[in-house]
Amino acid sequence: MPWHIRWSSSPTTSLTSIPTDCFTIKEGRLHESLVSTSSLSADPTLGNPELLQSLELTFEDRPADADYYAEPELNRILRRYQERLGDTTVLFPTAALRCIDYSEISRPAACSFSRRQG
Repeated sequence: MPWHIRWSSSPTTSLTSIPTDCFTIKEGRLHESLVSTSSLSADPTLGNPELLQSLELTFEDRPADADYYAEPELNRILRRYQERLGDTTVLFPTAALRCIDYSEISRPAACSFSRRQG
């Protein structure tokens, strides 16, 4: 499911989605999940109204290191997922996580992220 940011002309701005990375954990090993788009269309330009119908998606999981990011805080979260979760796929909201002051959530309070689908 693609993520998009929608801006409203009203005083309240609606942020419906944010950039997110995707990882798969298989048998305790971390993999980055990649998606590629391709088209066999003779006119693969964005202005072509038939482009969407000709797109093909390819998914690939590549082994990844738990020190995937430059930020140690993000790597700690990723490592914790790798250690505690079974075989699963994890959406990792990097843009949102980079906005957090980690010194604030390291206290005994709870912090929760959720994603609305649909």
